[in-house]
Amino acid sequence: MISSTPPSNFSPRAQVAACYVEHEWEILLLKRSNSGFFSNTGGTPGGKLDEWEHFTEAAIRETFEETGIQLDSLKIRFLEKVYVRHKDHDILYYTHHYHIESKPDIILAPNEHQDFSWMTPKDALKINLIEDEDLCIKKFFNI
Repeated sequence: MISSTPPSNFSPRAQVAACYVEHEWEILLLKRSNSGFFSNTGGTPGGKLDEWEHFTEAAIRETFEETGIQLDSLKIRFLEKVYVRHKDHDILYYTHHYHIESKPDIILAPNEHQDFSWMTPKDALKINLIEDEDLCIKKFFNI
């Protein structure tokens, strides 16, 4: 479940920053490795904030670490902070958007991801996504 306001007794286990990297109406989705947290699911570049790190800095850092794409801090756009409640934990999720002019070479972090794809947000809803990623895509792309 995602919400624009904190649910009752909201206690985030982590703060996560992510970025919808978009090129000509397609967003970049990464397929997580087949072991670990949310294995074999798709999602945007992103991850936990380091201590004292600003959420936009985290989105830029995580995008680079996971894809090799260097985002310009002046062009990244903060979308919204959402409150995510899973059955066993809560997450504070900071979403961003970044438009790129051409598709770059993607260098995956092999310990985290096994594949990537570019697809429309509507087509992204047809694949196996990280829990609640579908709700975020619907919300931010007005689907």
